[in-house]
Amino acid sequence: MPFLRKKYKIYALIDPRDKMPRFVGSTLCSTTDMIGFHVSRAELIPEDEKGQWISSLLKEGLRPIAKVLERSYERKEAKRRWIRKLSFCPLLNKNLVG
Repeated sequence: MPFLRKKYKIYALIDPRDKMPRFVGSTLCSTTDMIGFHVSRAELIPEDEKGQWISSLLKEGLRPIAKVLERSYERKEAKRRWIRKLSFCPLLNKNLVG
């Protein structure tokens, strides 16, 4: 049986209050599962910037919006490319550009 590679979803987490991307990530999961992961992590580890941002949304009864930007076999390069493209946004993971 041939090896089947899966494409990663490169996504942005968007603040529903101002519609600005705050985080660029990658996943093989559904966007619903991925949002659940980020929300659960923010509830457990609210100390980092992303956790603080998501916690602030939850306090207002809101959740981040997920938008798939691209599907790619090259997860790291695609993610870096989108962080660079969205550098004008208040991203919480700009430091991942390498």
